[in-house]
Amino acid sequence: MSPRRWVLMVAGEASGDLYGAHLARTLREMAPEVSFYGIGGVKMEEAGVEILYGCEELAVVGITEALSKGLQVWKAYRALRRSLSERRPSVAVLIDYPGFNLPLAKALKGAGIPVLYYVSPQVWAWRPGRARKMAERVDRLAVILPFEVEFYRSYGVKAHFVGHPLCDLLEGSPAGPVARARLGYSEEETVIAILPGSRSTEVRRLLGPMLEAARILRHSVPQSRFPLALAPTLREDDLPRREPWLEVFEGRTWEVMAASDVMMVASGTATLEGALLGVPMVILYKVNPISYLLGRMMVNVRHIGLPNLLAGREVVPELIQGAATPWRIAEEVAALLGKRRRQEVKAALEEIKGTLKGGASRRVAEMALELMGVN
Repeated sequence: MSPRRWVLMVAGEASGDLYGAHLARTLREMAPEVSFYGIGGVKMEEAGVEILYGCEELAVVGITEALSKGLQVWKAYRALRRSLSERRPSVAVLIDYPGFNLPLAKALKGAGIPVLYYVSPQVWAWRPGRARKMAERVDRLAVILPFEVEFYRSYGVKAHFVGHPLCDLLEGSPAGPVARARLGYSEEETVIAILPGSRSTEVRRLLGPMLEAARILRHSVPQSRFPLALAPTLREDDLPRREPWLEVFEGRTWEVMAASDVMMVASGTATLEGALLGVPMVILYKVNPISYLLGRMMVNVRHIGLPNLLAGREVVPELIQGAATPWRIAEEVAALLGKRRRQEVKAALEEIKGTLKGGASRRVAEMALELMGVN
C-alpha cells in the first residue's frame, strides 16, 4: 500500500469551493493514496476534503469589508501554518483568494512545500505588482482565461492555460425547456432570475435594488416570474428581505439560470456561468463607497464583468455603484427582453464560449502530481 500523501487545498469563495471539489475528485481518481485538507466549503467537504475552516466565514468583497473579517482570517491563517508541521503536505493547491493565499504561498515556499496556484488572481486588472510576488512564491500557475498566460509570463511566472473548469462542470446542465419544466415554469412565462452573489455583504447591498427592479418589471412584463438562486455559501436567513412573489431555490443555480430569459446578477463567476449557458444578463457591482474609491485608483481595465472582459467589449450591460438603481436595472432587463437585442447578446455569448476549453481539472491534477513527484 502506498503511504498517505497530503494535499493542502485553500479556496476562500463559492467558485473556488466548486473548482476545488472537482479537482479533489479528479486527483483521487488518478492517485487514490492522496488525502486532502484545508479551507473550503460544502462542495469540497463532500468531495472528501477535511475542512479546517469554512470559506463562508472568510469571503468578502471590497477593502473595508475585508477589514471586518480580519480576526477570522488571521485565525484561519494561523491554523494552516500550524498544520504544516503536523501533517506536511506534498503540495499546496491555492485557489484564487489572493489576499489570503499569496501570504500563505510565501510561508509554504519558505517551508519548502511546492505551490500550485489554480485560478489566477486578476492582478492584471488592478494590482500588477502582485505578479512579481507570484513569480517568487509560486511553482506553477494554472490560469483559466486564455489572455492571462502572456501577462503572467512577462513577469516570470510559470503560467499555463488549463482551460476553464466551468466548461466541464456545466456539460450536463439541463437545456432551457428542461430546466423550466423542472422548476414549474411554462414556455409562455418570462423568467427573470435574481442572483445577488455568494457573500452576505454582496446580498445586503444588491438584493434591495434587484427586488425593487423586479417589482417594477412585474407591472410591465406580463406573466413574469422571479426565481432567486441562493448560493451554497448562504442560507435563506442571510436574505435581508423577502417578497411573496419571490421564489427561492437552493442548490439549483444552474437550473435557474438555464430556465431564465434574463438574469440580474452580481459581478463574479456567476456571470461566466450565465454566459456559457447563453443567458443574457445585467451585471451589478456595489461595494462600500470607500472600497470603491480605493479600487478605482488601482483598476486598469474597462470592464468588470467576465463576459465583457473576454469579449473585449461591452456585450452585456454593467451597472456599477450609483448606476445600479432599481429603475436603471429594470430598464436594462426590459431592453434585453427585446427580440433583436436578445439575439445579438446570445450570439456574442456563443462567441465567448468558443474562446474557452474544458479539461481543466485533469490538467491541474497532472500538474499537482508532477510537483508531488508522483508518476
